[in-house]
Amino acid sequence: MAKRKELIFNLGSAHISAGLFSLEDAVTLQEFYHQDLQPENGSEEEWLMLLEETLLEFTKKNRLSGKARFILPGSLVLSKTIRVPKVEESKKRKIVEYELSQKLPFPIKDLTWDFSVIDDDGIEEEILSFAIKPEIAHRLSKIIFSSGCTPTHFIPAAILDHEAIHATPSTEDLECMFLNVGAKSTNIIFKNKTGFLVRTINLGGNALTEIISEQLAINFSKSEQLKLQYLSGNNPLNQDDPNQAKLLSALQTFLNKFAQELSRAIVTYKRLKKGRTPQAMYVSGRCIKVQGLLNTLSNSQRLPVNYFNPYDLFSLDVEKFSDEILAELPYSISESAGLASKLAAETNIDYGLNLLPRKKIKEIESRKKLPWYALTCLFFCLLPLPYLLNTSDNVQNLKIQISQKSKEIQKIESQLKKNQKNNNYLIDLQKLNLLSADFLINVCKSTNQTASVQEFLNSLQSVIDDPINENTWIDSVDFYIQKNPANSLSSHAKQDNQRVRISGRYIVKIESSDLPLNDDQKRLALIDSNGRKQESLTNSISNIKQVSKVFNKVFSTEGKGDLYNRQFTHFEFDLGLDLLR
Repeated sequence: MAKRKELIFNLGSAHISAGLFSLEDAVTLQEFYHQDLQPENGSEEEWLMLLEETLLEFTKKNRLSGKARFILPGSLVLSKTIRVPKVEESKKRKIVEYELSQKLPFPIKDLTWDFSVIDDDGIEEEILSFAIKPEIAHRLSKIIFSSGCTPTHFIPAAILDHEAIHATPSTEDLECMFLNVGAKSTNIIFKNKTGFLVRTINLGGNALTEIISEQLAINFSKSEQLKLQYLSGNNPLNQDDPNQAKLLSALQTFLNKFAQELSRAIVTYKRLKKGRTPQAMYVSGRCIKVQGLLNTLSNSQRLPVNYFNPYDLFSLDVEKFSDEILAELPYSISESAGLASKLAAETNIDYGLNLLPRKKIKEIESRKKLPWYALTCLFFCLLPLPYLLNTSDNVQNLKIQISQKSKEIQKIESQLKKNQKNNNYLIDLQKLNLLSADFLINVCKSTNQTASVQEFLNSLQSVIDDPINENTWIDSVDFYIQKNPANSLSSHAKQDNQRVRISGRYIVKIESSDLPLNDDQKRLALIDSNGRKQESLTNSISNIKQVSKVFNKVFSTEGKGDLYNRQFTHFEFDLGLDLLR
């Protein structure tokens, strides 16, 4: 029997993760991938655009495809808890729809919604409902389909945080509170023996980034970098940093606001559920790393704070995962682990609550039936076959027509061969024209190169006549072709095969001086004047239009030259020419 596997994506406000779980016997995490989104605090449309760009790259890079369940962030979902009379299952949805229409700030017909029963006392049922804008759900579906995956469920993250804490053995008989602190929102789950309450507050790590941005008057991206660098417990603040006071002030403002929101949520819980103050607090989420957050929560609520341990819900082979993934898992996988645990515990592999639009679900179901539709079409296409087989007369007529057409084709082919023979002369003439054209092109190139050589000599003469290079004369100008090595195929080797070697001499003069010079002073003056002369001559020759490269240059002050006695220097240049310039 094949192992039952589930691919679960968690679409967070600031990250994407995907886990492949095996649900046979025990829940096992076989693969896990994670990628951060670019920091942003914009609208839902901006987040969707960023998700579309990132998800395609994410699935392609990690080779993820096929059916998958998708977890939606709390910032996209509207949640509401209501109580309705207990009725038959067939009437329950209508009753819930009516009650929700009285409580939601938007018309229920304009939302995609679903619900789950969280408490039943035999007379009334407590309903936890979630809703999402249909345009967002359809846009998400389109993005996911384009990435190569097929969504089967859209499940709110908040309900899965409850599944995670509910499946944890250490909290079975404990009245506790679970916080999952995200980028844009925080899911708060209150759990007791009789039921649970879910609250989502629109306050997360991005709120601290916004406060830093306002305090320091910098953009959101730079504020996020400062938060991660100095307020995540990794690097201490520099005491000499002028922004230290502002960062600490922003952090304290955020901590106070978070503690107030949490206290308000506890009061609401005690009022609605008539429960006691929670005995313990469990925390998860990537934003619990904010410096001082856990201490503030513990002190304000007078509760011990425990890190949620996801490894109570699944097992994994540590050697298969990198250190980076193992460090990220405890903060990012609570919702995915909660869903996997729920699916493993249920005999029915479906998960009831689903915000995927029903129209999309029907489309997916229709795709499953496509092979059957194809077979049906094929069957109907083959129905006329017996009739066609019985029309032998028509077949015989077709054979006769084919024979006639074959004869006509043979006649046409014979005529075509004659025409081809007649065309051979034209083909030979065309080849001759091509050869003539190549010859004329080569003649034109030779003509151009001759003119270019003349232009080079004129430029060389003008350089020698230049006042800067006066008292210079050329003894020889030798043009030659430098043959390339047999194994040299580079373009540079082919361009530099046209060479010229120029040799000559120039007189070195000492600048006039009122003071008499001794031998050492005269020698130094000659060396200095010779250096300027070398530089001027080299620059002048190098700047000639046809000179592509200076392969070698030699200045002889002794031997061929005599700088210190007769005050002249011998020079020799080996130049590469580009005569097509």
